[in-house]
Amino acid sequence: MRDWQFERTSRLAKAQRARQLAITEATTDLVATIDIDGFLIKLNSAGYELLELDEEENIRQLRWVGFYTEESASAFINCETPNAFRCGTSSSEVDLVTVDGTVIPGSQVLIAHKDSLGNVEYFSVILRDIRTIKEAENERQNLVEQLHQSQKVETVGRLAGGIAHDFNNLMAVIMGHAELGLLNVSSEEATKNALETILDFSQKAARLASQLLDISSKQMIKPQVLSLNEILSSSEQL
Repeated sequence: MRDWQFERTSRLAKAQRARQLAITEATTDLVATIDIDGFLIKLNSAGYELLELDEEENIRQLRWVGFYTEESASAFINCETPNAFRCGTSSSEVDLVTVDGTVIPGSQVLIAHKDSLGNVEYFSVILRDIRTIKEAENERQNLVEQLHQSQKVETVGRLAGGIAHDFNNLMAVIMGHAELGLLNVSSEEATKNALETILDFSQKAARLASQLLDISSKQMIKPQVLSLNEILSSSEQL
């Protein structure tokens, strides 16, 4: 090759490397280069920031899997790396661990770079921080669960309303017969007291059913002042 051709080829290769480096440094995703033994070779600025590493640190002494949780490291070694060897690339979701122990969910692409004979020379990793996406997914799941819960409450409310209607019908019969009994009762005190007790507690049961109806129909509930002493005293007969 002539000197001018060699020089031109060298300039083009240098310019291409410069463009690639500029793109790597401009991205907000972590971009790392790893040797065949799993040690870091290069890391872009976003990677240093994400992993909370000092850019003056010698990263060539650090193994890439050391930044994974135990589960993600196992998947990287046993699944992702073999897939990259076989197919050239492998995509997955992983959990990174920063220097201070913060766990960061990430979307990762592992790329195996091969020579002309098909032998893997090194790997590159492109990883995106997906904490915001995960938080949004969790929020959406919480909203779905709240919707399901509100639907359950609404169903229970409709059921309570139906039961309250039937209960009121039954109590109306009981109260009616108690009132008829009081009209025809003799002067016997015990019988009269028994009928009055039946009528009193039937009315209380009817009020309770009415409250259930108010709740099931989303009526505004008006709080009332109650005397606990009176309530306890009236409940003694129970």
